[in-house]
Amino acid sequence: MRTCVFPSDRCVQGGRRSASLRQERRNTSLNQFWVGVCHLLVVLTIALSHPSASQAKDKLHVVAVSHLDTQWWWDIQTTIKECIPSTFEGTFEQFEKYPDYVFSWEGANRYRLLQEYYPELFDKLLGYVAQGRWFPAGSSLEGGDVNIPSPEALLRNFLYGNRWFERMLGQRSVDVFLPDCFGFGAVLPTVAAHCGLTGFSTQKLAWGAAVDVPFEIFRNRFLEGGGRQRAGVRAQPGQLHLRDRPRPEP
Repeated sequence: MRTCVFPSDRCVQGGRRSASLRQERRNTSLNQFWVGVCHLLVVLTIALSHPSASQAKDKLHVVAVSHLDTQWWWDIQTTIKECIPSTFEGTFEQFEKYPDYVFSWEGANRYRLLQEYYPELFDKLLGYVAQGRWFPAGSSLEGGDVNIPSPEALLRNFLYGNRWFERMLGQRSVDVFLPDCFGFGAVLPTVAAHCGLTGFSTQKLAWGAAVDVPFEIFRNRFLEGGGRQRAGVRAQPGQLHLRDRPRPEP
């Protein structure tokens, strides 16, 4: 028999299905990792094949990330019992295997869940933060929609999220990280600037839009009053979406 300490528990007795789900999610994470590696190799091949590549002084900085929806096709209990521990256990394996491995993760609320339900993993995380190998991203409590909420709601999301990061991790995030958001309101750069954030990243710049964006990677400056730069934007190249199981019927 398996004893579970989570409220509204729905664990499968014996833990067999739980173990199977965890292995499935770990396999999915590994698949995403290797797809990302292949994508990176393509980018590097193109860059290094350029005639001036040998004389270039630019550096390519690569930071691993694992995006996790707090709730999507599953309930919050599944996130706590399966998604969070498998994400961190798999990531810590990479830290132990590769000394130069650097990681970034968003969502102060998910860090809070880790601290509450898996304090031993949270303590291990703090060690990597202190080593400069783990960085909080996104600045927010949750990476939610940025079209419908009011500017005040967006401000509170960023300010409360970064306050938690600073209090519990000893450092703040400096960016808006929305890898799984559909559409970005015009007020977002202004909100980011007022929160002291200097960057923005996404992989869904035009996903589902009626008009596509004619480029994959760019740098954009948002100007406000007097032509002063307030926030910068850099989109991640490519739009990758993996689905390891069919969408459930509504």
